[in-house]
Amino acid sequence: MANAAAGELAIAYRLAGPALTVSAGGASGLAALGEAVEILRAGRADVVVAGGADALGGALADWCTATGLAFGTPPAEAAAVLVLERPGRVGAELGRIAGHASGFEPDPEGPAGGEGLAGAIAAACADAGLAPRAIAAVVSATPPPLAPLEARALDATVGGCRPRPMRPALGATGPLGLLAALADRKRRVPVLVLEVCPSGHVAALVAWSRGAP
Repeated sequence: MANAAAGELAIAYRLAGPALTVSAGGASGLAALGEAVEILRAGRADVVVAGGADALGGALADWCTATGLAFGTPPAEAAAVLVLERPGRVGAELGRIAGHASGFEPDPEGPAGGEGLAGAIAAACADAGLAPRAIAAVVSATPPPLAPLEARALDATVGGCRPRPMRPALGATGPLGLLAALADRKRRVPVLVLEVCPSGHVAALVAWSRGAP
């Protein structure tokens, strides 16, 4: 069962509080970070462990084949988990998540492809209190077949800011992209991390790099 992993980890590491599993295709990891942000904002926890993972194997290969999902390149097997803390806790920080949103593309490769992602980008920026054009860097692992979708969404929102590409790693891609975006920034700037899955699931997350106020 997909939700068994979160429960087993909570038991193994004696983690109290909510234990949730987000199922959104390749966008699951980024969407999970968004859920963690909401838990912190609501005061339901002071610290949350969140991330994404997928194991390559026959079951996943059969699913991709049966659903006709075109990733363009073989996805990598990876797991990425981050520790998120509520604002105000003492300790060094790599960055700060400011806004997030998830969405869906009913027809990713159709003429309207990109509208769902553009909506998620706009909503994530609004959640962060930023205009989309203020984004300084974009990190994305959008599969090559869906590059036109991503280009349309970025042109409609952040303008000429082109993404730094990553190799897709399914659910781990979003958290890895966030780490890459924050580690690459030496000054305080807003960064945008995107995840687009051929299943139609999309997610966007806005974060401030180190030194955020």
